[in-house]
Amino acid sequence: KERGELIHRLIVSLESEPEDTPEAIAKAWDEEIARRVADMDAGKTVWIPAEEVFARLDAIIENAR
Repeated sequence: KERGELIHRLIVSLESEPEDTPEAIAKAWDEEIARRVADMDAGKTVWIPAEEVFARLDAIIENAR
């Protein structure tokens, strides 16, 4: 039953129009990036250096082992 439902959903998704074109997706990302940069420039966000983020992730992974 579940496989049949999955197949049906896949067929329907192939027959329908894509929700967004690559151009629309790229435009949305450009707008999101511009919004985030504007927030950063206005001091509305707190940025964490990549090195600190990676160190935190390494610690989480190490503690999970």
